[in-house]
Amino acid sequence: MSDRRPFREVKLQWLQALSCDGSLSDCAKTIALYIVTTHMNGHTEQAWPSYQTIADATGKSVKTIQRAVRELEERGWFDVQRGNGVRHNTVYSPTESSITRAIEAREKADKVVPLRPEKGGQNCPQRGTNLSPEGGQNCPPNLEKKKINKPNAPAREAEAAPASGSGQTDLKDALRDVLGLEMDETAIRLWVETLTSVTQADNRIIVTAPSRMHCDWIEQRFAGPFSRAATQLVGPGAKVVFRGHHPAVTRHAA
Repeated sequence: MSDRRPFREVKLQWLQALSCDGSLSDCAKTIALYIVTTHMNGHTEQAWPSYQTIADATGKSVKTIQRAVRELEERGWFDVQRGNGVRHNTVYSPTESSITRAIEAREKADKVVPLRPEKGGQNCPQRGTNLSPEGGQNCPPNLEKKKINKPNAPAREAEAAPASGSGQTDLKDALRDVLGLEMDETAIRLWVETLTSVTQADNRIIVTAPSRMHCDWIEQRFAGPFSRAATQLVGPGAKVVFRGHHPAVTRHAA
């Protein structure tokens, strides 16, 4: 590993790049996602689940797993050391080139805090808060609460809303805040903040993911938190509809 950042510090960027690789099949992405999030050792940067273990966890056949592993190896995502299938399992480790790309993405995203040239240290914002006549801070209006209490718009208006609309952004932010009570920060950043859109139609929350793999994963892993969040935001009887990038990929949370 030399002096580079360890993989565990750039795993999020690695997974984001993997999910956006259009040359990979959805099956290969699912297998890589399972290996990295479930079996990867943060210190050795290796994982060694058997083909059968992966097949049982993902619901796919061993032959399908083997094809997906070859695909990940050929596309430069994993170095694979194949075992004999008796005492030594196949060992998977992210390739150095894929880790390097993840490190570059992490460093590009890291925010640089300007320093005060005369004294050093961070530039901190000035303190000072306007107080209301009754005492305490003047809080901005709760736009989310107003939005939730408004009557639901017709379904066709909600689904036709542009992806960049402020109402859609507000709903996505509200969903993220509620899900944050049940999901950890890494899961929020990887699976919620990267959603293409979140809209409302009647009593349905429509969650659109950037890929079919993304859609399948959040439905399998987080259907419960999403369903409870929808109930809190919309009310009893609320439903969650999961959609992949392709319109034909649509799922309903139980």
